[in-house]
Amino acid sequence: MNPVAAVAIGAFAGAILNFSLNRYFLFKSSNHLRVEIIKYGLVSAVSLGFNSGGMWLMTGYWSLNYILAKTIIALLVAILWNYPLHRYWVFCDNQKGDSSISKAE
Repeated sequence: MNPVAAVAIGAFAGAILNFSLNRYFLFKSSNHLRVEIIKYGLVSAVSLGFNSGGMWLMTGYWSLNYILAKTIIALLVAILWNYPLHRYWVFCDNQKGDSSISKAE
């Protein structure tokens, strides 16, 4: 299978599981489900673009090893894009503008 297609399929499947774990266990959100699904979908769509584009760039243009490229891209996207947006936008407390995880800090 093409590495770029594999990343896209994996990102979609992972998004479903990740949304559920973030909503119910990590951030313990009680906000409107429909709004969070829409926000999560937007973040995931951009994440898919970063992952697929990064894989295209690293494997196709720079000829980097698939495993190394996937590791680098996955870490960068997760740390710099996904987590901050999930915490401060998707699963944030609507009244305080911050996620429930910060209440425990």
